[in-house]
Amino acid sequence: MTYQRNGRVDSEQQNEPKSNMSQETLEEPKEKLYRVHGFEQIIEMLHIADPEFRNSLLRRIENQNPELALSLKKALSKTP
Repeated sequence: MTYQRNGRVDSEQQNEPKSNMSQETLEEPKEKLYRVHGFEQIIEMLHIADPEFRNSLLRRIENQNPELALSLKKALSKTP
C-alpha cells in the first residue's frame, strides 16, 4: 500500500481486497454444479427425483437443448 503526500491511500490500491484471496474465491456459488456421465445415469436420477424438481429440470434442459429434453422425456416414459 502506498500513500500520497497528503496521506491518502493511492486510488489504484484503495479498492484491492485486504487478503490475498480474490473476490471470486470469497463469493458463494449461486448453484452447485454436478457433472453427470451417461444418459442412463441421468434417467435414473430423474426417476428418483420428486416430480416438481424433475419437471423444472426438464424445462431448463429444454431451453438449452430441446433435442436432449425430448430424448429424456421419451426414455422416462419407457422405463418403469
